[in-house]
Amino acid sequence: MTPMDALALAGQAVFAAYVAGFLLLTRRMAHASGDDPWLFARRSGTQRWTALAFRLGFALLAALPLIRLIAPRTPETVAAWPAALGWLGLLLAVAGAGLALRAQAHMGAFWRIGAAEGGLGRLVTDGPFAWSRNSVFLRQIVLVWGVALGGDPAAAALALVVTVAAVTQVAVEERVIAAGPGAEYAANRARVNRWLGRKRDEGAG
Repeated sequence: MTPMDALALAGQAVFAAYVAGFLLLTRRMAHASGDDPWLFARRSGTQRWTALAFRLGFALLAALPLIRLIAPRTPETVAAWPAALGWLGLLLAVAGAGLALRAQAHMGAFWRIGAAEGGLGRLVTDGPFAWSRNSVFLRQIVLVWGVALGGDPAAAALALVVTVAAVTQVAVEERVIAAGPGAEYAANRARVNRWLGRKRDEGAG
């Protein structure tokens, strides 16, 4: 195994560990709240496809080390990838995984996967969500592109799938939340950007 292969494998292992942590946290939070957080189970329309994209992207990225045992990258592909990008990718993967789990844990009993009217729980606006309305999605995107920087073309393709799914799902969830009662979401939207940072004025997009 070359050093670049080892870097790519390390990033993929970080992702697999993240998925395990994601599922474990989800199970614990469901047990603590007594609610089923898997709102994708009630999915229809666009969410049917985003749910499928997330599941395929996550499953294949987690399984990529096993896939590469059967179908390894060509030596030319490995040799052409800069080591600096591989190290940067590993750092981003570790940071993205840890911060995504932290944001998920911060939601506590209000953690949900997907969106359904009447099933979203309380809007979480503090902690990491004071700086990003979609903190978990943002950090997942950092994670998958960190894995992609390991130089595996398949990882890059799967990172793109997950990113498109996340951006699409954010639009769906924002429509569901905005349609609900109360002014809390509108106030939060006026304060915090969709992806990162606080707004300087309420007219920002």
